[in-house]
Amino acid sequence: MASSEQAEQPSQAGSSPATENAASREPLIVTAVKFLQNPRVRQSPIATRRAFLKKKGLTDEEIDLAFQQSGTSADEPQSPGPSSQLVPAQPAHPVVYIVLGCAVSSRTAFCLLSL
Repeated sequence: MASSEQAEQPSQAGSSPATENAASREPLIVTAVKFLQNPRVRQSPIATRRAFLKKKGLTDEEIDLAFQQSGTSADEPQSPGPSSQLVPAQPAHPVVYIVLGCAVSSRTAFCLLSL
């Protein structure tokens, strides 16, 4: 009977550090979720976000969990890339105005311009 009690003790001791380790890493995952929810971070490619979290010490499983909890796993196709950002239209040729004359009356200035 004493041998069966000894056999149970290592299995209990083996599961305890794993539980403690998961609990100690929970703040790291919470921080990763907040990082992934940041609007500026969401615009970066998923591969870049994953590499950053990996560099911070998260495992692949923890990174996947953080993506799931943040709700950003499907952002890649929707994130605005350089080609989809609105760019003000530039004229094909620069517009040159020629000032033909100006006059000041009271507090108002009048100018005659020509293209």
